[in-house]
Amino acid sequence: MALVDRRIDERRVVRRAVTAHEDPVAGMRYSAVGALNHVHHQLETVRFYLTLSAQPRRDVAVAAHAARLNRASATRFARRTAPFARLSLHFAR
Repeated sequence: MALVDRRIDERRVVRRAVTAHEDPVAGMRYSAVGALNHVHHQLETVRFYLTLSAQPRRDVAVAAHAARLNRASATRFARRTAPFARLSLHFAR
């Protein structure tokens, strides 16, 4: 599904941009502002991703794409919490 591939690629771009910041706080700020702008400018696309990630797993094709998107989300979550760990915050996740 082209939209899932596009979303995963978007996340890779953001991840690279966030990790390029020396200061973890600046990286987190960049990520948060970018996420808000993404929702604001592409609301229907964001709704599609949310629906896809919450779909019942009865449809095999949809389930496969949803699983890919959910794996990418898990990777993104792990990378987003890494700056908190670098700030020595307990329970960064």
